[in-house]
Amino acid sequence: MHILRRFTIFSFIFIATAPLSAQWKLAASNVIIPIFRPYDGGGVITNHNGILWAGYKDIWMSADTGKSWSLRTPFNGFNNSCIKDISFFDDNNGLATTQNGEVYVTQDQGLSWAQHIPPNPFRFRPSIESGCFLSTPNHILACSYAGDRYISNDGGTTWQITLADSIASQVLSGNGGTAYIIGGFSIGPSTGASLSETNDFGTTWTKHPGVINWDSYSFTRDKCDTSTFYVVNDDFAAKTDKTSRVYFSNDIGSNWQSTDQGVRPHHCGSISASQNAIFVQTFSGISRSTDHGQTWQDIGGPSNIEDTRFITALDNNVVVAVDDQGSVWVTNNSGGDSVTTIDGSKIILQTADQKTDTIGGTVGVPISLNGLTGTQDVDVVVHYNPQLEYLGTYSLANVKLNIPGESWKGRSKIHIPAANSSGILANSYFNVFSDSSKKLQVTFDSVSVVTAIIPCTNSISTATSSMITPAAGCSADILTQFLRDSTLPQLRITPNPSSGDIFISSTADLADANICFYDILGNKCGEVTMSLGKNQPKKIGIQFANGMYLVRALTATKNYDLRIIVSR
Repeated sequence: MHILRRFTIFSFIFIATAPLSAQWKLAASNVIIPIFRPYDGGGVITNHNGILWAGYKDIWMSADTGKSWSLRTPFNGFNNSCIKDISFFDDNNGLATTQNGEVYVTQDQGLSWAQHIPPNPFRFRPSIESGCFLSTPNHILACSYAGDRYISNDGGTTWQITLADSIASQVLSGNGGTAYIIGGFSIGPSTGASLSETNDFGTTWTKHPGVINWDSYSFTRDKCDTSTFYVVNDDFAAKTDKTSRVYFSNDIGSNWQSTDQGVRPHHCGSISASQNAIFVQTFSGISRSTDHGQTWQDIGGPSNIEDTRFITALDNNVVVAVDDQGSVWVTNNSGGDSVTTIDGSKIILQTADQKTDTIGGTVGVPISLNGLTGTQDVDVVVHYNPQLEYLGTYSLANVKLNIPGESWKGRSKIHIPAANSSGILANSYFNVFSDSSKKLQVTFDSVSVVTAIIPCTNSISTATSSMITPAAGCSADILTQFLRDSTLPQLRITPNPSSGDIFISSTADLADANICFYDILGNKCGEVTMSLGKNQPKKIGIQFANGMYLVRALTATKNYDLRIIVSR
């Protein structure tokens, strides 16, 4: 963003199309005619419902992705004023702001425009950098280069003005009466810019505490994560550190991080967001991020100069940009490597129930996915009944897939590389013992497709369960403990032998222990559920015939077996 008045000279030179043609195609030559910019700012392209709108000296409309353009300025330019911003509420209602302090409003898709000049008692008609509609075509919010905020509740006929900052660059609408503005101070102790938010159509504002370089021309909001914002800083006028960058915030401007840094001149000030990608224009082409601004990739395309808004994304792959000669370029594959997206609603996680025929054995629970596009790396979380002994999850090639540090009792996270939808991808293995006849559940959920982009998230909120049914009957329960645990439990029964009531105590707290009694043939004779506190004996009354009995305490973490003799 520049504050010095100077002439911008447009030298009409031949543009080599070969480097761009492989990824970008020339849609229209020299159609967006440049104009003298005393503040070195202006020129914009945007889209609404697939209709392109572009302006510099005039306003143009294209309904065929930039191939043909219709003049939508009803006279020879807006008083020879550079167009700074264009915004449409729907197909017909739109507005344009100009360098001469004007807001033009159309209700018929640009066939006619009404001129509005917001009154300004503070200074002579500063450049109106940006404008947008809030909720209805009657509510308009605009900001000036001098930091003023303009509010109209009647479609531009009357205005209220608030002097808030010494500089402002852009306004952006949210839902209802919510809107955002980037503004701040270019000099003084409070030098810097911040994101401010209104939720009542601009009547009151909240300034978020994060501070960025004031020389930041444009910003946008993430299409999926509405707490995330991106700001393009060119640092052309501020000259703080000779560096141009992109700022991003994940907490509505409370904190900012910088990325995609380059020695100025680097960024032009243009930025546009699709559902799963962010695009910025630089002095050397277009950069793209598909990981919320963390990393950036050069995808070719036309370059431009500072303080322009000459890039707009119709979706992840169709992007339109204008060069500094006013020619329009289009890519249909996101600059050469299409952004792959997957419909998360079509991804189905599958498994199968399992059953054991022996007293103790190993069970493999299968994992498969339907709905994947090609091969993708996938993360899956497995939850299982703690009574099961988890051995790990392995691929069909016997490679262990558990992610280090992501496993604990009852839960493990696994990573499946190069997953597809052709069949079983892996098996989760468990040692299963016949402690009881109840079914044991293994659930797979929190599916995350790592290598592909799923609209608004890479996690699938789907879950599926496998029921493991152990062997039961006869003496299976008694023999199971012998197979699995050869040590005596840390429980004690007194008196033993007993002629009636007994007391059972534990060396540790055992919440919700299920106490079962079996005769020597494995038949259940009685059952009681209680909590066993550490060294706190609990009384149990028994009415069994004389003989030897197995006392089993089933808990969430371990099974405990003791023997008592009843002698009356």
